[in-house]
Amino acid sequence: MTLPLASFADETVDDAVFERVDERRSQASFLGMGGVQAQFQKLAVFVQESIVPSSSRFLLNDQPLGFFEAGIRYNFSGSREAIR
Repeated sequence: MTLPLASFADETVDDAVFERVDERRSQASFLGMGGVQAQFQKLAVFVQESIVPSSSRFLLNDQPLGFFEAGIRYNFSGSREAIR
């Protein structure tokens, strides 16, 4: 469905937008995630990828969403495992 290009003061545009949001507002989807981490004493380097499949009824787009993250972590202190 293609929305008409018009001023937002036009009620038909508002109705079309509200109808589209109402049709596509709820959707559940699986999330796939994978990654690796390498530990070098107190320094850790990591990368991970997340993928969310999508259908043609998804509000934002009809393509799968992918997220790539990379980073480093540094441990400034030891772990605290004391039992009280």
